[in-house]
Amino acid sequence: MDNTSSNSYNKLIDNINKSINLFNNFKEDIDNYDLTKTNNIKEELKKFDIMCKRIQKTSDLCNYYNTDMKNILNVKNIQLNNKHNVLFPLIKNNIIKYIENKNTIPVKQKTNTVSIIKDNKNNYCKIDVIEVYSSSEVKNSPIYYIKDTDEFAIKINNKLMKGNIGICYDKTEKDTENLMECTNIKCNIEDCRYYHKEVKDNNQVNFMNYSWNYIKKNKHNPTSAYKKNKNVRFVGSRDTLNSDLLYTNKNEKKLRNSQLIHDILIYQVLANYLSSSC
Repeated sequence: MDNTSSNSYNKLIDNINKSINLFNNFKEDIDNYDLTKTNNIKEELKKFDIMCKRIQKTSDLCNYYNTDMKNILNVKNIQLNNKHNVLFPLIKNNIIKYIENKNTIPVKQKTNTVSIIKDNKNNYCKIDVIEVYSSSEVKNSPIYYIKDTDEFAIKINNKLMKGNIGICYDKTEKDTENLMECTNIKCNIEDCRYYHKEVKDNNQVNFMNYSWNYIKKNKHNPTSAYKKNKNVRFVGSRDTLNSDLLYTNKNEKKLRNSQLIHDILIYQVLANYLSSSC
């Protein structure tokens, strides 16, 4: 950052602090403000609002380019590392396609930030992706097995998800165990009915069969029957995703991690069984 940019930045910070101090004084001494002073505050607030929106817009732009450049560099590294195994066949296939049909769109790999909901402006709903022309270009992603903890793992967009296949209990079954993580520091693990991440033989997460249920209504009602059911889904519907996020917590994030690994392992079994029997 050069001196000019640094001075501009410091001036901006000073203006923000002055406005915040003004608003704080107004809140503390509001009873002593007359109409004229109140109108002055309103004008200052309008200016402050405009400034905040500009700052937010600049921040969003910086975040976008920051993420975009990281993705571009990551893809470039992948391309360089796989130059002979990946790039040459792609180029060769493009040439063949072009000769066969001059209107064919070339295979192109690039990064982008895409919202999982069309036209959604919420950053929480945007994910980093590598765009490809067809499904044949999607690279094979392995499932890892962690010997130390006896867990399976995948890593997508630098987010590590790990776990195991679990037992699904029916709500009529009373003898359930390992449904939730133990929070007792002095726990006697041998008699505990909760799971312990630090114990290899006891870190398997199990589920109630209603754990995959998505609750769409009455999330805000603390006396609701839904609240009495632990480990149900509060986030999931495309049309209510933004409002759903207000009612979720870290427990649901852990639940989705466990369920995701469970479902992936089940799918692998199904794919092996059905492909071998067809």
